[in-house]
Amino acid sequence: MFNLNWILKAENVHFFVHLAAVAVLAWLAELFYPGMTMLAFPGVVILAAASFMWNYPIESIKNHGLFAEWKVEMRLMWLLFISLFVELAVYGVLEKGMSALTAALGLALVALVFLVARSHFQKRIESVRGFK
Repeated sequence: MFNLNWILKAENVHFFVHLAAVAVLAWLAELFYPGMTMLAFPGVVILAAASFMWNYPIESIKNHGLFAEWKVEMRLMWLLFISLFVELAVYGVLEKGMSALTAALGLALVALVFLVARSHFQKRIESVRGFK
């Protein structure tokens, strides 16, 4: 249905590790400082974004040619965007009493939609460029 080989590339593993770090740090912030979401979450996201740029696997940039900086910035944008959903799930579970299963299913749905949309987008780009 769609190709998931792109997930194993160094820059994508780097992205998913930072996304997982946001989830863990958001969980810890909500666990130890409930009610401080308005202060803790922006700090978590800024820390993740700074670490993302600071530790980015630079050797993988050569493979992207002219669009290297754009691709890094797009990954950073997706890190921030998906982090918002992660924080909403953590906040919902720990402060609002939402079921952890509901939150996990919601995050899985967001991830699935993202992966399918990205795969479809990639196929369209390849077909327009004449690749198979």
